[in-house]
Amino acid sequence: MKSGRVARAGRSGTAYSIIAPDEVAFLLDLHLFLNKPLKFTKQGQEVAKSEESIPVGRVPQDFLSEENSVVANLMTIKAELVSKKVHVIKWQLVDFNLAFTNDY
Repeated sequence: MKSGRVARAGRSGTAYSIIAPDEVAFLLDLHLFLNKPLKFTKQGQEVAKSEESIPVGRVPQDFLSEENSVVANLMTIKAELVSKKVHVIKWQLVDFNLAFTNDY
């Protein structure tokens, strides 16, 4: 579980904490310590902001799948760019060696 600052200079913000199933006990302990009840929500349910309770729910699977495909695509693009960069560097070294040997 990770938390951080979400607003600066007097502005408001919303923090989202993503926890794994094995961290639920820590979440419950934290809210017992803070004396803030958890309010479990269902997917698609509108959540009103409240100082008395903190909403808890799940991220929809279709959202996770979409984000996973975006990240996978970015990783593929990065791998292709790194590969092209290596080829460019190799050709620059070849050109440098040819230029260096032709000067003498």
